[in-house]
Amino acid sequence: MKKLCLFLLPLFLLPPLSTAAQSLPIGDPFETYQRSIAIPDSIYTHPSYNLRSVESFIPQISDPSAIPAHPWQNHHFFQPADERRFTIHAPTLITTTNSDFPAGQNDGAMWQGKGINTSFSVGANFRYGPLNISVRPEFGYTQNNDFDLSPLQTASQVSEFGMPKPNYRMDNPQRFGPDSYSWFHPGQSFARLEYKGFAGGISTENFWVGPAQHNPLMFSNNAPGFFHAFLGSYRPIETPIGNFEGRFFWGGAQEFDYFDENLDNNIRLISGIVLNYSPSFAKGLHLGLTRNFMEYIPDDGIQSEQIFRAFQAYSDENFAAGGENTNNQMISVFGRWGFPDFGFEMYFEFGRNDNFRETRDLLVHPDHARAYMLGMMQRVNLPGNRFLSVNYEMTHLQVPRTVIGRTNGPYYQHSVIRQGWTNQGQVLGAGINSGSNNQILSSRMYDSWGMAGLSFNRVEHLNDRLRRYFSRIRSYQTAEDVTFTEENLREIEFRLGFHGLIFLPHNLELQASAYQSFFRNRNNLYENNERNLNIQLTLRYQLPGFAR
Repeated sequence: MKKLCLFLLPLFLLPPLSTAAQSLPIGDPFETYQRSIAIPDSIYTHPSYNLRSVESFIPQISDPSAIPAHPWQNHHFFQPADERRFTIHAPTLITTTNSDFPAGQNDGAMWQGKGINTSFSVGANFRYGPLNISVRPEFGYTQNNDFDLSPLQTASQVSEFGMPKPNYRMDNPQRFGPDSYSWFHPGQSFARLEYKGFAGGISTENFWVGPAQHNPLMFSNNAPGFFHAFLGSYRPIETPIGNFEGRFFWGGAQEFDYFDENLDNNIRLISGIVLNYSPSFAKGLHLGLTRNFMEYIPDDGIQSEQIFRAFQAYSDENFAAGGENTNNQMISVFGRWGFPDFGFEMYFEFGRNDNFRETRDLLVHPDHARAYMLGMMQRVNLPGNRFLSVNYEMTHLQVPRTVIGRTNGPYYQHSVIRQGWTNQGQVLGAGINSGSNNQILSSRMYDSWGMAGLSFNRVEHLNDRLRRYFSRIRSYQTAEDVTFTEENLREIEFRLGFHGLIFLPHNLELQASAYQSFFRNRNNLYENNERNLNIQLTLRYQLPGFAR
């Protein structure tokens, strides 16, 4: 720690520099803002937003006067970019608190337990020719106060802090151990070689796949980024028939300390491919797919079979009902169609948690082991160079009706990979968790001073657990003279959110969110109605020339 601080100290003593094109951290307010404002296709090639992070493309536009007026146009972030070798990442402090029990998602390496949680990140970016290195570690503290765990029995194979059945095949604990703790993560760090839009290297960054703004099916920043090597693009590759983006990666997902005591399965190989195509004949349309595998590392080490797993043909070996079934396959297709001039976009993602045995199987049961996400966003221009951005998104992870006649495990869980689709105790995809459903409506008003917003979120938690273990859950009920059904034992959360961002004097930026949650039947216990208040504060120091 001391050596790292001595290394970073000179970074703060250097004068701020103008920045070249930079990747905006996932979830950064300027990332969402860029997606909302109207920039004609004629002056810049828009990224698809189906593979994030994305570049801060507005400062690269050679003629800023061609961009229609927008509320944050005078912020120094939008000054024309100037290629420099060295830039500093804006120091960022995040503090959150939960009043009654853990809550929070899409927060990277942080886990938001009951009580106070903090995260601090700082670092720098260095460029020399094709070499691009970014070092941005994160440090944090979690108070992790005690709260009542679910009374439902956990499996004997996992920690007492684990999720109740059927989540014994998922490394997603209710509580991260019995005590408060400090943590460290390399954060959004990478080293890569770049050439004409292509890149290859190593990274611990999060990456986000698909157009969702809240709950993508495959990859998000809900869990810590995992160490991986990659080949792909870092900006759209332009061709006469359209633009292409993609990534081919191999990495290691880690088990959390409080899952099981087996040291031989702590790291799982995760590999996959992401492709996106933006056709030249349909402006604003972006179509993509991703195919990913998770498996335990073989005793004889990683071979070519594992390296090129994402390219193998469909076969019976990966089908849950037959073959050796040594890995978990996740696949999804997604699309986004944006109309910048009208400020409107619509998007979708459809995923499967299992292979199909043959073509007939796909045709007869296309919704087997599926999940889906649908969304739209509309910009409404307001007087005084302001605008309102309205977003609706729904995500459905609960198993389909085909489960009545065909085995279908909860989404993100698998019969072979005991830890499920997770890294360090958190889901890699949608933060609402396995077998849950979600509908969220949010609006944000942007002005020159910042942003103010409101959101309403409805979550049906762990419906698949209730369905599969209804008899056992019913036996835990204490209410008398009640006929218990799945319907009156569903755990439903209504979450009201308030959001704000203020550009303060002295190059400071304060971002805040407050979520008041109301739970019906928490832990699937009849009339166990509880509340939780989650408050999140983010403070950034953004001098001109600092990277985000």
